Amino acid sequence: MRSPRLLKRALSCSVIVLGTGVSLARGAEESAVPVSVAPVVRTNLERRLEISASVRAWQDVVVAPEVPGHIAEIRVDMGDRVSEGEVLARIDDRKARAVRDRLAAALKVAKAAQAEAQARLKLAQVEKERVSNLLAEKSATQRDYDRAAAEYDAAKAAVELAEARVDEAARALQEAEERLADHVLTAPFAGRIAARFVDRGATVAPGTPVVRMVDDSRLRVLCDVPQVYAGVVVTGLTARLQTDAFPDREVAAVVGLVGPAVDSTSRTLPVQLFTDGRDRRGEICLRPGMYVTASVLLGREEVLVVRREAILKIAGTGTPYVFVVREGHAEKRFVETGQESGNLVEIISGLKEGDQVIYRGQIGLRGGEPVQVRDISGGGEEQ
Repeated sequence: MRSPRLLKRALSCSVIVLGTGVSLARGAEESAVPVSVAPVVRTNLERRLEISASVRAWQDVVVAPEVPGHIAEIRVDMGDRVSEGEVLARIDDRKARAVRDRLAAALKVAKAAQAEAQARLKLAQVEKERVSNLLAEKSATQRDYDRAAAEYDAAKAAVELAEARVDEAARALQEAEERLADHVLTAPFAGRIAARFVDRGATVAPGTPVVRMVDDSRLRVLCDVPQVYAGVVVTGLTARLQTDAFPDREVAAVVGLVGPAVDSTSRTLPVQLFTDGRDRRGEICLRPGMYVTASVLLGREEVLVVRREAILKIAGTGTPYVFVVREGHAEKRFVETGQESGNLVEIISGLKEGDQVIYRGQIGLRGGEPVQVRDISGGGEEQ
C-alpha cells in the first residue's frame, strides 16, 4: 500500500503535466495569425481595353482671308459662340469696291452698246429685205442689194462683238463681286471661337490666321489601338472616358471610326471614339485638347477572380502572389493576373476555383505560418 505522501506527489505531477499540455495548446492557438479569407470564384468579368487618347473637336478650322489688306473690323473674340454664315471679320474693301463699281459701269456701257448694235442690225435687216424685194421687181440694182447686204453683215458682226464685250464685262464684274465678298470672313459652321489671332488694323496676307473655330457639339477621341486588337475593336463598341480633371466622373462614348490599315511603324490601328463630352448628370467634362483614358468594352467572359486586396507583389519585380489557407497554414502561391474590374482581379494561373485566399492579415506572412480564419467572405463581391 502506497503511503499518502507518495500518492499526493503523484497527483501533483499529473496536474503539472496536464496543465502544461493545456498551456501549450493555448499558446499554439494564440500564436496563429488571424486572417480573413475569400474563395476563388468564377464570375462574368468585363473584357476591357485601357488606352490613352486625345480629345479633338468635331470640326476644327483656322479661318484665313483669301485677299490681302487691313482688318477693318473684327466682331468676335475667344469663347464666343457663332452661327453658320455669321460675319467674323471684315478686311478694308474700299479699293475692291471701287473696282467693282467701275466694272459695273463698264458693263452698263457695254449693254447700251449692245442694245444700239441690235437696233442697227434690225434696221439693216429691214433694209436688206426691202432692197431684195425691189431687186425682184427690177426696181433696184444688184449693187443696191450688195450694199444693203454688206451693211446687214456689218451690223450683225457689230452685235456679236457687242455681245462678247457684254459677256467679258459681266465676267469681270462677277470676279470683282467675288473678290469683294472675299473681304468678309464668315463662320463655315456653327461653333465657338477657340482663338483670335489679329486685332483691328492688322495687315494680313492670304492665308494669315484670323480666328480658330471649333465645333464642340460633339467630340472625337483619337487613340491608337495595338494591332493585337485589330480584329476585336469594331464600330459600335461602347467605352467610358476618364480624365484627371474630373477623376470621379465617367463620360460615355462609342467607337465611331476604325482605320482601314495598321501603321507600319507603330503597329497600331487608328480609332476614333465619338462622345458629347458630358457625364451622366449632363455636365461637360471633356474639352478639345484634353488627354483621357479610354476603356473600351470588348465583351464579357467567365473567369476566375479574387479580391484585389489579396494580391501582393514582390518588391522590385512586381511579381504577383497570394497566400492560400491549406490545413491551417498559410501557403504562398505565385499567380498570373489579368483584367481588373472594381474590387476583382482575374486569375489566369496559380489558383483553382474554391481555394481560400487570404485577403486580410497576410501582410508579413512568409508561408508556412499557422493561421486562424476569423472571417470568410464571398469571393465574387465587386465593390
